[in-house]
Amino acid sequence: MSRHDKELEDDLEAQQVKISVSTSADCSHALIDLVGAGRSSAIKLSALELEGVLHQIAATRACLAEPVPDEVKEGSGVVAIYNPRWGLTVPSGEGVPPGILMLLRHPGLGWISFLVPPDESEALGQSLYEISQEFRLPHKVN
Repeated sequence: MSRHDKELEDDLEAQQVKISVSTSADCSHALIDLVGAGRSSAIKLSALELEGVLHQIAATRACLAEPVPDEVKEGSGVVAIYNPRWGLTVPSGEGVPPGILMLLRHPGLGWISFLVPPDESEALGQSLYEISQEFRLPHKVN
């Protein structure tokens, strides 16, 4: 951690900072307001700039001592995106582990990618197939 980062961290710990996020009137930019200790700052970001910040925040979250839980807890308030665009490809190149690259489009986070190993890909495909068959069962007619 740089000296500047340490000073910033100490400063933030000493004050309560409130963050609010909104969109500009024409929805062309994200507006982020930081308010605390008698000071305020406003940041205006384009969609591309905001996506970059979100990726930085996600990378930082991945480095925190408290990991994301391995299981989704009941009542955790998961927000589902209905019928997302998706894509599958097999990446190649030196040092790329074998697997299928699964891409899911989130309207707020952009394209999220997962490299799924072959055995897990097969298990995922089988699970999706089996669950989808429940929706295809013939309906009873009275």
